Amino acid sequence: MTDTFRFFIRKNFPEIGQISNEDIDEIGIEFHKHLDSKLNDEQKIKILPKSAMDIVMNSEHPFKTNGFEPAYVLHFTQWVKEQQEAQG
Repeated sequence: MTDTFRFFIRKNFPEIGQISNEDIDEIGIEFHKHLDSKLNDEQKIKILPKSAMDIVMNSEHPFKTNGFEPAYVLHFTQWVKEQQEAQG
């Protein structure tokens, strides 16, 4: 999951610029904890990336966002917004 989350961040949010793999990994851990608490098992199966190969094979899919489910991207952007609001 670590490599796929790193790819997710770098591919979908290039405006972040230079960020270390360690920082991305920490964000990924917190984000996935959030998803674990919000999603049921069926939703997790539909939303979470299956594998790096699945992401690559679906990178050009018209209903995916760079190989990721749009709901995954949406959950991430909402989670980031919540984190920013909590920090005030």
